Amino acid sequence: MGLDVTPNRVINIQEAIYPAGFTKKKHFIFINILCYSKTDKVSVDNDEVQSYVWVKPKDALKLKLSKYTKRTIKDIIKRTAGGFYLES
Repeated sequence: MGLDVTPNRVINIQEAIYPAGFTKKKHFIFINILCYSKTDKVSVDNDEVQSYVWVKPKDALKLKLSKYTKRTIKDIIKRTAGGFYLES
């Protein structure tokens, strides 16, 4: 997305072994990290991204997303109040 970010903490780690929707056997490991953006400017690579939208985490759950993305958003919501990270 071309964002300049500062990483904060690992939100979760997930694994997908041979997920549905792939014609070849694939094994993915997702390491999802909460980051703070240093800017609001986005540089979209049209080869990778068709479109994007900025939404609050709870509103993101209404979008058509993979179960892995939804799980990450739910984990973010558990650790946030009003969309902002709670330091522990």
